Amino acid sequence: MLVVAYVPLLAGTKIKDTIQANGKKFRGAVTVTWPTFTSPAGKLVLSGTQRVFSNNGQIQFELEPTPDCVVYTAQYIGDGPVFSEYWVVPTTGVTVPISTVRRATIPCSPAEPGSGSGSGSTGVLTAQYEVPSGLVNGTNHVFMLSLTPAAGGSVMLTCNGLMLKAGLDYNVSGQAITFVVGGAPETGDVLQAWVLTNASN
Repeated sequence: MLVVAYVPLLAGTKIKDTIQANGKKFRGAVTVTWPTFTSPAGKLVLSGTQRVFSNNGQIQFELEPTPDCVVYTAQYIGDGPVFSEYWVVPTTGVTVPISTVRRATIPCSPAEPGSGSGSGSTGVLTAQYEVPSGLVNGTNHVFMLSLTPAAGGSVMLTCNGLMLKAGLDYNVSGQAITFVVGGAPETGDVLQAWVLTNASN
């Protein structure tokens, strides 16, 4: 057995599980990233990353509960294909499995433009996958999404299975993804995007 983690950056809800991939116990790394947010208890949580390595399928995290519209992004890199998913962490005093935090749709109450905090209609943010369109040739910096990110929502972008960082590697404006100078994807690179969109649109 081997589970090695970075020094914990957060303390809150414990998530513990044994996961499988392709019918076998998962072997590899699970990386969880999050934006800066304020927890339901009022604690300021700065953006960061935790990574757990496992060779027997067992993983364990301790993460702050998430408020409305905030998600953790978990990326699995092992023997099989790289894949990612969103986690919504509840406030609870017991250890929970991954199935408790895993989400495909994320309840959210985005405020209408120009309105005050807490106003606006209730909607649902849905995490959707797509491959951005554009020439991957080492010189093209602009790629387009077919989906429109929700206002205040997020885009998670990977290149060859490695997660890129918004604001450092690329920027998003509307449906356009623009890579920073010198950061254009090279020929043969594979881009994948997960987009939070408002399901009511």
